[in-house]
Amino acid sequence: MAKQEEKKIDRCKYAHRHFNGECSCIEAGMANDKVVPTDEAKCETCEKYKSRYIEYPLTIDSIDVEPIKTDSWNAKTGDFVAVRPCGDEYGGKTYFGIFIGDLPIQSMVSFNEKTRTLRVSTMGNPAMLVPQLNKIIYGCGSWWHKIKSEKDLKAITDGDINDTWYMQMAHQMMQQRRKSSIELKEGDRFQQAWKGCKEPMWFKVLSIDRPNNSLRVECHSHNGDMHEEEWDDLDVTESAFDVGEYKMVEDKEDWHDDRRAEA
Repeated sequence: MAKQEEKKIDRCKYAHRHFNGECSCIEAGMANDKVVPTDEAKCETCEKYKSRYIEYPLTIDSIDVEPIKTDSWNAKTGDFVAVRPCGDEYGGKTYFGIFIGDLPIQSMVSFNEKTRTLRVSTMGNPAMLVPQLNKIIYGCGSWWHKIKSEKDLKAITDGDINDTWYMQMAHQMMQQRRKSSIELKEGDRFQQAWKGCKEPMWFKVLSIDRPNNSLRVECHSHNGDMHEEEWDDLDVTESAFDVGEYKMVEDKEDWHDDRRAEA
């Protein structure tokens, strides 16, 4: 049986149906005095009909294909991640994964009637390779987060995957990651130092908990505000000195235990 063709009133981008079944035409504008009632008969003979879909044949002067962007705002290619797929077949288990980047999960096409340009683009989503499953799991079908320390690794390392090659590799890489030229201790003072940082914050180490990879710091902003924070990424913090994100404050005169008192 042939598929029944949609009526113009259902295809026109200017025709908007209401909950009561009535229809309005917004071709002249969205303001109340521009919206007019319409019906199937009027739509079939209307000269201003425009389909809400791309209908062929078309005269196309150019095709604009957007590059596929794989960069993600919350992880970079190669990062270790913990992934818990949503599907019932995974039994709520959390897996070790390797972040690939944002990969396309949908293709989209639009047509500009004025320039007669066909635009082709994609919609991306975070993609992670899970070696144990030998498949790619997407962020829209899972709960996931970056692995920042060995503590995060232990949370997902069960006996059935502990001896696999990729978990051994992950353990070795996390051990190497912890080796930094800086080993913070209680009382140390340091500040933000990345390129372009014009008003750096200052920090004082109040306590260190290496077994749990955490530290407590006193934070001082450039305007004199002060508060305390608990950081759960001691290894990442120490590694940040090697890449210039932080620097130690060697001269105690550069540090003020209570900047608010000077304000």
